[in-house]
Amino acid sequence: LLSGGDINAIWVLSPELKNIAYGSILGSSVNAEPTVKEQGALQTVFERNETSSILDGNQITVMTPVPDNVGKAIGVAMVRLPLDQMNQARHHQIKIAVIVAIGALIIGVAIAFVVARRITTPVEKISTAAVAMQKGEFDPRSLVEVSKRTDEIGQLATVFSTMAEEVSARQDYLDALVKERTIELEAKNSELEKTQQQVHDELMVAQTMQIS
Repeated sequence: LLSGGDINAIWVLSPELKNIAYGSILGSSVNAEPTVKEQGALQTVFERNETSSILDGNQITVMTPVPDNVGKAIGVAMVRLPLDQMNQARHHQIKIAVIVAIGALIIGVAIAFVVARRITTPVEKISTAAVAMQKGEFDPRSLVEVSKRTDEIGQLATVFSTMAEEVSARQDYLDALVKERTIELEAKNSELEKTQQQVHDELMVAQTMQIS
């Protein structure tokens, strides 16, 4: 990794910041010893016993504690990563992501157009049927073709037609029941009027007899 330039340095240091282990390559730009800034960060890692990182120029240094069997840091592993290759890799990934996103967008628009054409007409028919049912003018034959579909829209049309027929049948039953009750009430009102008239006539006769 050092020779390939994937990382600039790899060190393992003791709490006294003495080298315990390091990469086999040494030099001013590759595997250089920790800088003053990095040494300060290493002390912080030992004190807090938690991973830390610092950005210095065109490289980032990551430091993580090496714990013993009770979790106490007995050393710190330090890796220095060049940002050049990371930026190149990121830009490459961004390009791939953009290409994939554009391709997905084109495919999505094409699919959406096809699906929209397939869905719009049946949905409009169901919407029209709903308005007709609201006005009491629903014709079950208007959704026959849509009900033949095997997808959710076909199922919706079938359920809607069944519901509309049930509502229509219930409405017819209620209308017939109201008509029957109206006829019964009219008949009872007629009998009541006859009874009232008969009582009135009898009262008149009785009053006439009393006067006489």
